[in-house]
Amino acid sequence: MADKMGYRACLGSELEFHDVRVPAEYMVGAEGEGMAINMAQSNMARAAVAGISTGVARSALEQAVAWCGERVQGGRPLKDQQFTAAKLAGMAAKVDAARLLYLRAADKVDNELPPPVYEPAAAKLFADRTAIDVAETALSLLGARGYLRSYGLEKTMRDALGTRIYEGTPEVLALAVTESLYAEKDEW
Repeated sequence: MADKMGYRACLGSELEFHDVRVPAEYMVGAEGEGMAINMAQSNMARAAVAGISTGVARSALEQAVAWCGERVQGGRPLKDQQFTAAKLAGMAAKVDAARLLYLRAADKVDNELPPPVYEPAAAKLFADRTAIDVAETALSLLGARGYLRSYGLEKTMRDALGTRIYEGTPEVLALAVTESLYAEKDEW
């Protein structure tokens, strides 16, 4: 089993097969269709990973909202200070936008065959960046407390980083989004 930095409850390991013969009736799809099947599965999974990323971002937002509501500085709760309020509002807007994007992508994936490329890729590209940005902002708001394991934000930060690589790095997603823009330019 891999000793991962984040998503530790989701076990990961490497499988090796040697001298294995699989009967033809167990083959998924026709010969030569493996890449197309893999890409369709990846497009479906990107919508799910966008949802996971949004959940991670939401967790970071909730931790920041709780802290800023109870922490008093200069005689006022942090939430009542303009600088903090601006950060919280920006975090909330990003989380909401990520949520809308992943729900749209999930709807398309559930109702279109083959699954679309653009919506899941765009949703994941935005949501995984949102998870990192919101977790970093939460960390800045919690300060030293956010750096302590006992507050749980460090786990959120580690999980936010994990979504960057699942089902496509930002660079791979950018290619998928861009290719979709040119393939479907008449729809824009």
